[in-house]
Amino acid sequence: MINLHFRVKELLGRRAKGKFGALLLAPVTLLSGIYALIQYVRRNLYRRGFLKSSHAGVPTVCVGNITLGGTGKTPCVETICRLFIRMGKKPVIIARGYGGSLEGDVVVVSDGKEIMCSAAEVGDEPLLLSERLLEIGVPVVIGAKRIDAARLAVGKLGAEAIVMDDGFQHLAIKRDLNIVVIDASRPFGNYLCLPR
Repeated sequence: MINLHFRVKELLGRRAKGKFGALLLAPVTLLSGIYALIQYVRRNLYRRGFLKSSHAGVPTVCVGNITLGGTGKTPCVETICRLFIRMGKKPVIIARGYGGSLEGDVVVVSDGKEIMCSAAEVGDEPLLLSERLLEIGVPVVIGAKRIDAARLAVGKLGAEAIVMDDGFQHLAIKRDLNIVVIDASRPFGNYLCLPR
C-alpha cells in the first residue's frame, strides 16, 4: 500500500519514470493542454469584451487558488469577512455550492441570522462558513452564476461588500481585489494546469 501511495505521489509530482508512468500521464497531459487552451481563449474573450463581466455595485473581493485541492481558502474568506465587520461593512459570501442538491440555483444558505439549508442541499463549505460566521451576522449565498448571487446579496440582504469564495476562474463578475491562496509546501502544484 505504501508503494502504491508513493507511486501516485510520484506521478502527480511529474516524476513518472518508465513506459508505465508515461502511459498513465499521456491522457492527463493531453487534458491539461486542452484545459489550458480553453482557459486562454475564455480569458481573452472576456478581455476583448466578447463575453461580458458585470460589477456587483459594492466592493468585491475574490478568494481563489490556481491549483486543485485545499489551500486554505475557507479560513481566508472567514478572516476577510471579520475584517469587513470590524470596518463597519456588511459582507456577504457568495460561493458555487459544489456537491449540493441545490447546485445551480441561487440559494440563501444563511441570512446572517439563521441557517436555512443543509450540507446535502448546498455542500459542506457554504454550510461551514454559515456556521462559523452566524455569530457576527454574515450571510452566505450560493449560485452557479455568481453575478446573480451577488445581485441577490446586494438587493435583498443589504450587502456592502461581496466576498467570493473559490471564484478565481469565474470571470463574469468583476472584482476589486483578487486574493490567490497557495499551499506553501507546493505553491504552484507541479506547474501544470491539471495535476499529474
